[in-house]
Amino acid sequence: MGLGKCNAPTPGSCTNPAPGTCTNPAPGLCTCDDGNPCTDDGGTPAGSGCTYTNNTAPCNDGNPCTLADSCSQGACTGGTPLTCSDGNPCTDDLCCAASGCYSIPNADPCDDGNPCTVGDVCSQESCTPGSPANCDDGNPCTNDSCNGGCDHAYNTNACDDGNPCTASDHCDQGSCTSTTAVSCSDNNACTDDECDPVAGCIHTATWRDCDDGNPCTMGDTCFDESCVSGPVDPALLPVEINSSVRIVVSTISWSDIVGPYSVYRGVRLATGYFTYNQTCLVAQTSASSVNDTSVPSVGTAFYYLVARNNPCGPSVLTLDSDGTPAPNYRPCPLSFAAQGSAGDGRASTAVDGEARAAAVPTPARIDR
Repeated sequence: MGLGKCNAPTPGSCTNPAPGTCTNPAPGLCTCDDGNPCTDDGGTPAGSGCTYTNNTAPCNDGNPCTLADSCSQGACTGGTPLTCSDGNPCTDDLCCAASGCYSIPNADPCDDGNPCTVGDVCSQESCTPGSPANCDDGNPCTNDSCNGGCDHAYNTNACDDGNPCTASDHCDQGSCTSTTAVSCSDNNACTDDECDPVAGCIHTATWRDCDDGNPCTMGDTCFDESCVSGPVDPALLPVEINSSVRIVVSTISWSDIVGPYSVYRGVRLATGYFTYNQTCLVAQTSASSVNDTSVPSVGTAFYYLVARNNPCGPSVLTLDSDGTPAPNYRPCPLSFAAQGSAGDGRASTAVDGEARAAAVPTPARIDR
């Protein structure tokens, strides 16, 4: 506060005088003004002097980063901080007390406005598109694309409904469906076939009559998932060859005209009980005779049996005197497509089934 002489001729020389120091002032010469917008100035220079009362008037604190500054306790106080925003998400907006608002670029996540990109990011004050959006909904029955947003169009593709008991699965209205049951048939008559929704086709061995595909057998039965052949049907075997079998030197012949035939040769001892031990001499022939130039050892003789063959097997070789068929332990192989047991025949010159122990003093050939 400056002091002046109220009667001084210079204007302003008596501003804010001390009380009682300004007497007889010229009009307008002395005033009460402290230059502070945050005080209300009052009083008179003359008399009681000037008064200065704090106010709350709006003011300017000189900081461009505050708004609505106001007076408080005789001073200008900053108000609300100024919000600096340029509307660009790719800048950080700041305020400097010296210059006011300013912006700097950032690398923040942003949205480029395209729903078909993800991971957009700021670069050089602009939003840069990220990678294409993943529109895969994990549903094989939709075609997934992005056009203004993800789109999932239904398709009719082949699919798998997860049920092993269905076939021809296909997409319908966005779902995998099927109306066709899978066939679990393994074409095996010896299994029961069914479908389990978890395990799929199951083939369980069963016991039942079956057909082995061989017309010569009967009573075929399933065992361990296979059709086991039954015995050959005797009615399908050829009839025993007639009694025309003869031996002349080294030739074995017969006059039965229905063949083909197999010829067997066995060895009998001069003494002891007769046993059947014949083996195959000629596997299969359509002729009515065969030659055998072999010579039996001393004290033995050859015997010969002839069987008639058909696709089911050989006939009975011969019958013993009691009507029992002679055993055939080593049958000749047959060349028919289907094999079984078929016809018999025998060559006998002088010995029947009761003369098997006849003495043979020297090597000889006999028929049987």
